[in-house]
Amino acid sequence: MRVLGLSATGTRKEQTLEAKRNASILLYLPFVILFILLLCPSNLILGKEADKGCVGKMHIHQETKMCIFDITYPILSNLELNCRVRKWIDEQRKEHGDGAELDPNMDRKNEFWITNEVYQSGDLESVVIENYQYDQGANGSTLIKTFTADVKTSMEFDLFDILDSKKDWFGALQPFINDLNENSSGMINITDDDVRSGYFKSSIVDKEELVILFDQEEVAPHSSGVVKLRIPLKKISSVLMPLFLKEKTD
Repeated sequence: MRVLGLSATGTRKEQTLEAKRNASILLYLPFVILFILLLCPSNLILGKEADKGCVGKMHIHQETKMCIFDITYPILSNLELNCRVRKWIDEQRKEHGDGAELDPNMDRKNEFWITNEVYQSGDLESVVIENYQYDQGANGSTLIKTFTADVKTSMEFDLFDILDSKKDWFGALQPFINDLNENSSGMINITDDDVRSGYFKSSIVDKEELVILFDQEEVAPHSSGVVKLRIPLKKISSVLMPLFLKEKTD
């Protein structure tokens, strides 16, 4: 009987030690997971999403014989939008790098810089990509690319998903265009000709404003840089697309 008693006591002790070991494992498990996330390659953790180019370095600086690349990727809360933006940036980088030709007489390297800024408006997330390119000549130029999407549904909104092209949207914007033209001391000159020229293409939603952006030299001299036209959404509600209005009111 004493042997049985010792056996039962031993079993209870073993169970107690096992419970303590399990508790210790659970206590340190979050730290182990964090350690793995920090040290392991992202493609081992995220699988297919990493293969799509959704993750990777946030900043790249590279110098070749002919060009300087400096790229900062945005961090977006919607993974699908993040993928599209990174893919677009990588395509621009590849296109610029493949197209650049080495000129032995050039006095400085070509340059390719990408910076970004992210904006929020309710469930909408917008990013402005500024792409500065220098390919010899007197000056480089800055080009704009914008993305706006619903963070929950991934639905994208370009300028004419926001403005109703069947209505007189330019007339609704005219007072704000006039103010911008007048306040620039004649440096900025936005007209309806710019619509036909395709200059009304880049836009974001920043809080309660629609912001239309123009590439350097599109509507103003080079020294003016990128031009931004800001319009309060409530002032142009009559020319907004129904789907966009629903997005903003839901």
